[in-house]
Amino acid sequence: MRRKLIYLVALLVGAVTSANAQSVQTLVLSNGSELDGYISAQRPGVDLTFSSNRALMYLNPAEVKSIVDHEVGIADLSDEWKAWAEAEDAYIGIGDNRVFVLSDIIMKDGSPISGVRVLERGGRVKYLEYKSNKHLLKWDQISLIKSVKRTRSQLTGIDRVYKLANGSEFAGQYAEEVPGKTVCLYNNNGFVEVIPMDKVVKEMRVKVNPHQSLFEQSEYLDIVEMKDGSKHTGIVIERNFTEDAVSSYLLIQIDNGSIISLKLNQVVEYRKAQNMEFKPLYDVLLREGEFMVNRTEVKAQTATIDDDMVFVDETQCGVDVAYMAPFVEISVESCFAKEEDYHNIKLIKMRKYRDDKQSILHGFAKSNLEKYSLHPLSVITSCNNTTKMTYNVYEPGLYAIYNVATNETYLFNVK
Repeated sequence: MRRKLIYLVALLVGAVTSANAQSVQTLVLSNGSELDGYISAQRPGVDLTFSSNRALMYLNPAEVKSIVDHEVGIADLSDEWKAWAEAEDAYIGIGDNRVFVLSDIIMKDGSPISGVRVLERGGRVKYLEYKSNKHLLKWDQISLIKSVKRTRSQLTGIDRVYKLANGSEFAGQYAEEVPGKTVCLYNNNGFVEVIPMDKVVKEMRVKVNPHQSLFEQSEYLDIVEMKDGSKHTGIVIERNFTEDAVSSYLLIQIDNGSIISLKLNQVVEYRKAQNMEFKPLYDVLLREGEFMVNRTEVKAQTATIDDDMVFVDETQCGVDVAYMAPFVEISVESCFAKEEDYHNIKLIKMRKYRDDKQSILHGFAKSNLEKYSLHPLSVITSCNNTTKMTYNVYEPGLYAIYNVATNETYLFNVK
C-alpha cells in the first residue's frame, strides 16, 4: 500500500501542469509559503523541483543573517513590481522620480535571496518574490497543491478521469490536491469532487477540445527517465495502480502517435519540457445577433430590398481586414438560437451597380446568393454555443455577412 501511494502521489502531482498556459499551479508549503508555477521535475518518493515565477515565502529568522534594503527607480522595475507597488501604494516620491524599496536577504549559510520585497521582519521573516526561480523540495514539505480553474473562454486543455477500486469514475478539471490523501476535480455540475487517493486504480488524461489533438492542448511534454537510462518524451495518458508494485504501469503517447507502456517501479525521474505543438484556443462569448469578423465586432444594418436586389450602405462599414495574397482567412463568429441557423448566413462580395441617377450602389442579387456566396471551409460550435465559420477570401473588396432570415447585413472590407 505505501509503495502504491508513493507512485500515486508523485504521478498525480506531476500531472497537474500540462493543461494550459493560462493555468497557474500554486504550491502551499507546511510553513505557509506559497509558490506559483509548475512542478518541472520529480523523483517518486524522494523530492521535486518547483519552477516558480512568483513566491510568497516565510523564513525562520534564526537562519537570517541580515536584510539589506535598496531603492529601485520606477523605470528599472519589472511590470509585476510596478503593478504591485501601484496596488499597494508602496512608491516613495512622485511621478517619474518614484522609487520602490526592494531587499537582499543574506542567510547565515551565506546564500543570498536578492531583489525581494520584505513584508514582515522580526519574529518571522516574510517576503514576496517576482522572478523565475527553482525550489528543491521534499514531499513532506508540501501541504496543498491548487490549480486555477479554466475560464469559459478557454477551449484548450487536458482533463482527468479517475477510476476507483469499486468501479466508480470521476471526470473533470484538476482543482487541488493534498498529497497522499485526496485529489479534487471541478466537475460539470458546478461543485468539486473529492477523491481519496488510496482508492484510485487508474488515472487518465483526456483532451478538452475534440477538434484539437492531444499535443495541441498540452502546454508541457512529459519526459520519463527509466532505471536502464532510457528516456521517453511525450504525454502520459494513463496510469494504472495495483497493490503489486511490479504490475503498476503508465502509458505515454509520443508525437508519432504510438503508445509505450512503462513499469512505474522502473521510473527514476519525471520532468517537464515546453511543448512546441501547444496551440491554445480561446472562445468569445456572444449573444444572439452579435457577429465578429476575425475577432472584431461588426455592427448590423438593415439592407434595402428592391425586388431581387439587396443594397447596403458602404459608409457604415467600420471593419477592415488586411489582404495578403494569395488569400486571407476570415473567421465569422456568432451565437444562434438553434445550431443549424448558421445555414441562414451567407458571405458574399458586394458588386457595384448604378441607379437611374447614375449613383453607385453596393449590393447583390438574392437570386445569385447560392452561386456567388462563399462556402465555409469549416463550421464549429463550441461548448459556449459560439459558432465559428471559417472562409478563405481570395480578392480584396467590400464583403457582407447576410442573414437571409432577417435581411440584416454585417459589412467588412478586405484591402
